[in-house]
Parts: sequence; structure tokens; C-alpha cells
Amino acid sequence: MSYDSKRQGMEERERFALDIAGARTLEDLALLLRALRRRYARGTRDSELTYRELASRTGWSPTAIAEYFTARTLPPTDRFDALVRLLGATPAEQGALATARDRLAEQRRTERTPPGLAPARSPQTTPPDATPASPGTGSPPPDTGPTPAGVARNPLQDHRAPPRQLPAAVSGFVGRRRYLTRLNALLAPPPGTAPTAVVIATVSGTAGVGKTALAVHWAHQVADRFPDGQLYVDLRGFDPTGQAMDPAEAMHRFLDALGLPAHLVPVDVEALPALYRSTLAGRRMLILLDNARDVAQVRPLLPGVPECLVLVTSRHQLTGLVATSGADPVNLDRLSPREARDLLNRRIGAHRVAAEPDAAEEIIVHCARLPLALVIVAARAATHPRRPLRSLAAQLRDSRERLDRLAAGDDPYSDVRAVLSWSYRALPAPAARMFRLLGWFPGPSVSAAAVAALTGVPVGRANQILDALATTHMLETDSRGRYHLHDLLRVYATEQAHADMGSDQRAAAAGRVLAWYLHCTVAAAQLMEPGARQVAPGPAPDGSWQVPFTSHEQALDWCDIEQPGALARARLAVQTGHDELAWKQFVASGAFFLLRRSYVDRVAHGAIALRAARRTGDHHAEACVLNSLGIAYAPVDRTRALDCYRRALHLRREIGDLLGETATLNNLGPVYWELRRYDEALECLRGALTIADRTGNRHSQLVGLNNVGEAYLRLGRADEALPCLQRALTLARALNHTVSEGYALNNLGGVYRELGRYDEARQTFQEALAVRRRSGDRQGEANTLVEWGNLCLRAGQAPDAGRLWRRALAIYEDLGVPETTDLRRQVDGAVEPAPARVPF
Repeated sequence: MSYDSKRQGMEERERFALDIAGARTLEDLALLLRALRRRYARGTRDSELTYRELASRTGWSPTAIAEYFTARTLPPTDRFDALVRLLGATPAEQGALATARDRLAEQRRTERTPPGLAPARSPQTTPPDATPASPGTGSPPPDTGPTPAGVARNPLQDHRAPPRQLPAAVSGFVGRRRYLTRLNALLAPPPGTAPTAVVIATVSGTAGVGKTALAVHWAHQVADRFPDGQLYVDLRGFDPTGQAMDPAEAMHRFLDALGLPAHLVPVDVEALPALYRSTLAGRRMLILLDNARDVAQVRPLLPGVPECLVLVTSRHQLTGLVATSGADPVNLDRLSPREARDLLNRRIGAHRVAAEPDAAEEIIVHCARLPLALVIVAARAATHPRRPLRSLAAQLRDSRERLDRLAAGDDPYSDVRAVLSWSYRALPAPAARMFRLLGWFPGPSVSAAAVAALTGVPVGRANQILDALATTHMLETDSRGRYHLHDLLRVYATEQAHADMGSDQRAAAAGRVLAWYLHCTVAAAQLMEPGARQVAPGPAPDGSWQVPFTSHEQALDWCDIEQPGALARARLAVQTGHDELAWKQFVASGAFFLLRRSYVDRVAHGAIALRAARRTGDHHAEACVLNSLGIAYAPVDRTRALDCYRRALHLRREIGDLLGETATLNNLGPVYWELRRYDEALECLRGALTIADRTGNRHSQLVGLNNVGEAYLRLGRADEALPCLQRALTLARALNHTVSEGYALNNLGGVYRELGRYDEARQTFQEALAVRRRSGDRQGEANTLVEWGNLCLRAGQAPDAGRLWRRALAIYEDLGVPETTDLRRQVDGAVEPAPARVPF
């Protein structure tokens, strides 16, 4: 740059400084802003900045910026400072401009006292002998714009421009369409009606879920519907300092923004709400109360006129505000999987996400679809454009280090652990203890009764604390009334459990809840398999014992819900030294396994139980587990199943456990059968029935009769099978054992088919199908459909056979059982499948 151009620039800055010193009106200030804009455009060799371009850089609306540059609105302090910095003002100019702006604001604030309002008596602002102005004196305030039809002008309004305090909208906002639709509906009253009360909406959700982002985004969208301005305050309800803002402070800020002179604000805090509501009367305003702690902090800040809209964000649900003030609750959930992917696309580029889709999905899962966590990872990816997403996903894989990775530098607001901690520290002691234990206890979800056992409190009290945690969004509930933590909350809670609780406390909690699960599982087994021998559950956990079911159907439903957490609970039992609970839980759940054939994790669960049983040194325990583990192995690995049964049989004979010996022989027989060792199979089954008859145990007799009858049927000796199965059916009905009743009917149908009595066979299969559906025996239902299909094929009804087999195949595929492959081969050819492998 030449000397002449440098000198010209210096002279221009000197003239500009003189202009700042002489600024006395809003028009003077606007002239200075326009001069700055022109100078910035010349210096950068760009065309003059448009209002729209400035809006895109600041996140403010083009209308607001136009008002600043055309002397219609005095910019708020924070926006004015940001604007002059953006336009290239030097530090000296920034200070002089700020002084000019403040001088103008004070001049406008003290020009006159609004008619009808006497100054508050304050020793700082009014002499003791001052006489207040009479109501109605003075000239009316200057017109500040049109007043909505039917709304009287507020005498407290001065000539200050409407406040525009909304923070900048979040860049790259994605999704949330249903929530935005819900909020838009608040501004659309039914046709022909007018609002009669202030409209209030509460946006609540867990930490980091994007409550403020949603509220600010929507507020900007509807700001033009509130011509008298928008007020914003961060109430600091959940803040690193732990000091929530007093409502009086918020009212002082709002009254200042609304142009009320400081000397008119009463010292008496109790008089503030009335003055605040009076000042808002006749105005159409949007008021955003961000980060509220509770209802008490919000209620004084509610206007009294229907023309205003109040939007509140909080980690609490603010139920009291919904109940007493008619607030419309918007409970903000985490992002959907699609929204989470869209966020990554926006932040790091769709091409990177598309290039590593599996890594992107893993990041989304580890971030629990929490917006804060996702934007932190996205920021790391954006600042390291050459780093593969798979490396970021790998860093999040270890849950013990995950929260360390979800922090962006020294900013506590961009640190997931810090943000979660602010909610945790606000919890009362009982709720904090429950939260810690919930995170530490494994499983996808938990019931209130289980939580009562875990924490050692009565169920009613547990429900109260759980409701409090749900209200503060420290846990989530599902449609079944169960509770769970998303992954990041669980990681944080686990950290707190290890930090604040000793190993003995955690072990005691585990013992209580695992004992509760064992009691419930035994009770379920007694309903699903009446008369069968069950493990002794031991004493119930004090203060929490309650069976959550009373019928076979309810017991089966309970097992269906709790099954996904069984393996994790077994591991916890072993880790906390509860070996007896570990092996007993595995054995007790055998009745459910026979109905559902839930092979996933069953073998792994059995391996844990077997090691636990052997550590106890109890041969009875080891034999029980080996017998149950053999049932799990039988469909997938007959060699291992045979080994388990032989070892169990040896132990049971060694300790003289006749009932146990009968059960193992009944299980050993079918394995020999599948290995085509028919003589050994029949010998085991006859031996089991002989012992059952000798001991007089009716359940053992029932199982033995069913198994021997089926063996005769498979050997082609239907005439010998018939009396065995008829006795089994009678005994099953006497014991109300619906599962065994279904077995007996299924086998009887096969006997009638082999005897050529097709009508009786068809009727019996129909009855077996109904019983098996009623008992919840899905594999049994499929087996009956296969056998019924075999009958149809033999009777020359191939289309009916194919239809029945396809129904059975759908069930097999759903269960993932080994029979699926064999049946699929047969369906298309309409050839009779091999006999279904029904456990003996």
C-alpha cells in the first residue's frame, strides 16, 4: 500500500472517530454503522454487504439488521458489539462506539417518566422529600408503531425499539419436524376463537438432547408474529456454578430491555411481578425462558395477557406448570437414526459418511443419538478431515473411555460428562443413589419391582423415586412402564457407582435384586410346569418381594421381557460373589427355555452357571446345571449334550437323587434316538418311567408316559403307544399341565394317523394346536402343524399340507431352530418331512 493511501485511511479513521464522539441520536448511530459497512467493503474489495449476507454471518434475521442500519431499532448491547467487530472496527473504535450506544440508551431511558406511573421511592434515586408526579401529567409517549386491533396501548411503553434478544439459531439444525409441527399448532387456535390466556409451551428432555436448539430455531421462525419483540434469558437452572438465576434478576433484565427506567423499578421484590405484567400488557411478545430449574423459577415470569407466548426449556418436565398454568408439554426425545445421520452429513459432509457407513452407524450408536455427543464427534472429524471415521468409532467403543472422548477442549458446555453431571448434582440423595445403581445394574430395561429389590426400598417408594428421575429425564420409560438409561447416561451412572459406592455396597445390591429375579423365575416355572421339581430360591429380599404375575400367560410374558438380560445378570452374579444365585437362575429358567427355545446366549449362560456350581462344591448343583446345559446343547451339538447328560446321570446316581436320575434319563433317551441308537434310547426312557412309578411322582410319570409313547410311535408300534399316550393325556389334564397336554395330544394325533383313523387324527391335531397356542409353546405349535401337514399329504391333500408346513416354517425361522433347514427343503416338493424333533 502506498504512503498516500495509508494517509487517506488514517484521515478517514480520524474523521470517523470525530463522528462517533458527536453521535447523539439513533440516526447518528445508524450513519456510523453504514459508514463502517462501506469502509469494510472497500477494504476487502468485496461488494457492499447486503442485509441478507450479514444475516447469514450473524444468524440474525435480515429484518432485524435492516432496522439497525435504518435507525428504527437501537441494537442490544451484545448484538451491537458483535456487529461493529464484524464490520472491522478497531479496538479504539469499538470502545468509542459502545460508549456512544450506551449514552444514547441512557438518554432515551431517562428522557421522561411515562404518564400514570410515579417513580418508585428509592433512597438511591429519589430524595426523601420529593413529590411524585400526579397521574396523567406529561405528554403522551411518541408513537412506536401500530397497536394490534383490540389491544390498548400500554402507558409504560417508551419510544425504545422492541427488544430482539433471541440468540443466534443453531447452524445445521436437522430434523425435529414433529416437534416443530407441535409448536406451530400452539399459534393456530381453532377457527372463530381468540386466545383468552397466555400461551405457554415447555420443551423438556435429557441433558444434551437439543432443547435450546429447538426452542431458538422455532422462535426465529415465528419471531415476526410478535412485533413488540422477543425476550430471552438463560435461567441457569442447570449450570456449572450450581447457582440458578433468581426470578427477580430475570425480571430486572426484562424490564430494562422493555425500556423501563431504572429509578421506576421498585426495591420491593414482591412488587416486581405486578410491574412486570403491567409493562407487558398490550404487547405481543415472545418470551424464551431457557434452562429453567423448576416451576417456582418460571411462574413469576409469566405475563398476564393472551397476546404473549412463553417458551420454557428445562431438564425437568415442569408438570406443575402444565397442571396449573395450562402449559403444553413437549417432551423432546433423542434424534431418530435418520436424523442422527443427517446431522453427521451436515457437519462432516455426506461424502465422508457415505464412504464409511458402518463406522458412521457405530458412532451414532455409541453417541446414543444424543445431539451434543454427535456434534462433538463431528467437530473432531471436521477438524481432522483425513482421519477415517472408523478410528473415531474405535475410540468410542470402550465404554470406560467413551465420555473422555466426548469432550471438546476446555468448554464445559461441550463436554458430555460435565453436562450430565449438572443434572446428577441436582438430584436428591435417594434419587442419586438409585440412578447410580440403575446404571451399574446390567440389562436393557428394568421394572419398578426389580428396582425396589436393587435399592432395598418398598415398591411404592421406588415408584416415587423412579417418577422423579423420569421427570428430570435422568432415565426413560417405555410403553410397558419399564425404565432404562440411554447408553451415555448408563456409562456416566456406572462411573458414579464405582466412585461413590464401595464393592460391598454394590455386592449387597446385586444380591438383593438377583434373589428377587430367582424368586420370580421359580414362581414362573411353577405356573408353566406345574408339579415339576424346582430349585429352592432361598429367602426373599426384605421389603421388595412381590410376584409380578399370577397366571401362566403373565409368567410367560414376564420371562419374555426379562430374558434379554439373563446372561448379563449371570455375569454380575459371578462378579459379585453370588455363585449360588448364578447356577439356580440358569436351572430355574429351563421351563421358559422349553417353551420358547431361546437358543441365543443359552449355552453361554450355562457355561457360567456350571463354573459357579462347581465353585460351590455341591454335586447336586453341578448335576442340575449339567442336565439343563444338555437340553441347550441337544439341538445343536449332540456329542456335547450326551457328555453333559452322562456326567449329570453319574452325579445323580452317586448322591442318590432318584427324581434327578429320572429327569436325566428322559433327556438322554432322545439324544440316543437322534444318534440312531434306538435300543439305548428305549432303555433310558423305560428306566425313567420305572423309577417314576416307584417314587410315585406324578410329574415324572407324566413325562415318562409321554416319552415312551412317542418312542413306540417312532418305532412304528402305534398300538403300544396308544395306551401310554392316553394315560399321559389324562394325567396332564389332572395336573393342569398344559405343555405336557399339548405333547400328548400331538403324539396321539400321530398314533391315529398311523392307525389310519384320519378323522380322529385331524381332530386331535386341531386340539393340540389350540392347547399349544394357549400355553405359548411356539415350537410345539410348529411341530403340530408339521404333523398335521403329514396327515394331509397322506390323505391326498397336498395343497393343505403345503399350507400347514409353510405356517410351521415361518415359526421355525422366527425361532431360529435347527428344524428350519429340513422343513424348507420339503415345502416346495410337498414331500412328507421327517418327524419333528419333539423333546421327549
